[in-house]
Amino acid sequence: MREQDGEVLGPEPGVNWEQRRFDYSWSTDAVGRTGGVAEAIEVTANWSELPALHERLKKAAAPHMPEFMAHVSHVYDQGAALYAIVRGDFDSDEQALEAYDAVWKAVIEESLRAGAVIGHHHGVGLERARGWSTRWAPAST
Repeated sequence: MREQDGEVLGPEPGVNWEQRRFDYSWSTDAVGRTGGVAEAIEVTANWSELPALHERLKKAAAPHMPEFMAHVSHVYDQGAALYAIVRGDFDSDEQALEAYDAVWKAVIEESLRAGAVIGHHHGVGLERARGWSTRWAPAST
């Protein structure tokens, strides 16, 4: 760490993480408010692709959601799952739903362009199905 000009911060960051690592209230509080939305969108890629994929997803989500963060999870020799977490506060539930639909579409399309896998242990499901919207039925059944 010191060879890379890192700084020793002491135990506080680790202690804070340990005490709050399961505190998801910043997300659940958002969805409990009118116009609030939060979602985790998970995709999988090889290690060499993850940094660029993170940047691509962040850029794809930006027009639709004001907050984007991501973390790596489910680590394997060849790659890992990238959890992209988006959150926003909108003036109405209708605007929140529009942003929700748009961010899913943008992130999944960008993931596919990047060659990422759009399902991992959560599966593919209706949210990821081509043409699906959270508010309207698919064109054909």
